[in-house]
Amino acid sequence: MKRSLVLMGMCFTLLATQVPAAETFNYVYVDLQSILQQSKAGKKEKDKITKFIKKRQVEFKKEEKALEAMQKKYEKDKLTLSKSQKQKRQKAFQEKLKAYRKKAAESEQEVKRKEAAYANKALYEIQNIVEKMAKDKKYDVVVEKTQSGLLYVAGNKDITKEVMEVFDKKFTN
Repeated sequence: MKRSLVLMGMCFTLLATQVPAAETFNYVYVDLQSILQQSKAGKKEKDKITKFIKKRQVEFKKEEKALEAMQKKYEKDKLTLSKSQKQKRQKAFQEKLKAYRKKAAESEQEVKRKEAAYANKALYEIQNIVEKMAKDKKYDVVVEKTQSGLLYVAGNKDITKEVMEVFDKKFTN
């Protein structure tokens, strides 16, 4: 950690000495997480994922009730069942439980895939927007707020809202 801070300090010192006194070093930052979560596209994607999760939860509730009913029936009937019948029912229950758990894990993985697909697509677009904005507005450096270790910036150097506006226009059209 100290090494990266020292390295960052050296880079800024080097950049500051390379920029003539008349020129200013123009830097800004952007909060990618904010854009991913609060943009129109981010909210729309979150809604789609939430609907998918709710749909799956309804399906899982039905399966849970079926498993509970199966378990209750077994408990009720187990005194009258033969050893082989008990084993057969226990095996059927275990297989159904295993299938339920597998389906739940697959559903969780699918949610993660959907979230990652959106993030990858959005980050690609955001990167293009930031790059164009940096060239148009002549920013020397654009850093990501949460990943850069940025603790303080003097003045209003946050371009998150500007980037989000362009992203929303581009993504919703």
